[in-house]
Amino acid sequence: MMNALVRMQDRFGFTRSEILVILFLVATFLCGLGVRWYSNTVSPEVAPRFDYSQLDSIFEARSQAHEVLSPAEGRPTDRTSVRKLSSPGTHIDINTAVKEDLMRLPGIGAALADRVIAYRDENGPFASVNDLAHVRGIGKKKLDRLRIFAVVR
Repeated sequence: MMNALVRMQDRFGFTRSEILVILFLVATFLCGLGVRWYSNTVSPEVAPRFDYSQLDSIFEARSQAHEVLSPAEGRPTDRTSVRKLSSPGTHIDINTAVKEDLMRLPGIGAALADRVIAYRDENGPFASVNDLAHVRGIGKKKLDRLRIFAVVR
C-alpha cells in the first residue's frame, strides 16, 4: 500500500493527505451505490409502505364538520355564519359593528378590527365605506373586497 501511495504521489503530485481524501470519497461513493442497489432489491414485506388513506379520511371528515376554528382567535365559529359573508347580500354596519363582526369581513383580523374601532372612536363615525382607507392596513385592494360587505347607516 505504501508503494502505491508513493507512486501516486510521484505520478500525480498529490500529497499523502490528498490521496487519503480521494480514497475516502471513492469509498463513500461505492458505499452509496451499494445502499442504493440493496434498497432496490429489498422486498416490500421488509420495508412496508405507510397507508395515508385513513389519515386523509379523518382530515376530510373534520374539514366537513359543522364547527370550524376562526383563524383570528381560534374560537369556534358556526360555518353558516362564515358562509353568510361570502354572499354580497350580507352587510355589516362598520359604525356599529363590534370586533367580532368586523373580523367576519374578508381580510380583517383581530389587529385590524382593533384599528378600525380605534379610528372610529378617535374620528367619529365613518361617513362612507371609503373612509376605511384612512385606517392603517386597509389599502385599495382590501377596500374593494370590503365594499361588497360593509355599509354605513
